[in-house]
Amino acid sequence: MAVPAGGFVPNPPDPVNPDPQTLREQWRYATRTYAKYYSNAWGSALLAGFFFFSLGWYIKGGNPTSGGSSSPKKKK
Repeated sequence: MAVPAGGFVPNPPDPVNPDPQTLREQWRYATRTYAKYYSNAWGSALLAGFFFFSLGWYIKGGNPTSGGSSSPKKKK
C-alpha cells in the first residue's frame, strides 16, 4: 500500500482479522442496510413512475401510452 506524502493514512487496515462473530454481525448489518436502501429505491422509482404517468395523463387528457391518433382510422 502506498503511503501518502504526509504519512497519514485516513483509514488504515486492521492489523488482524476480526473474530467470526464480529464479521457475522457486520455482514448482517450490511445486508439489512442494503436491503432497506434497495427497497426504498424501488419504492421511490415506482412512485416517480406513477407520478409522471399521471402527469402525462393530465397533460394529454387521456392515456399517455396509447399510440397514434385519438380517433381510430376506419378501414374500407
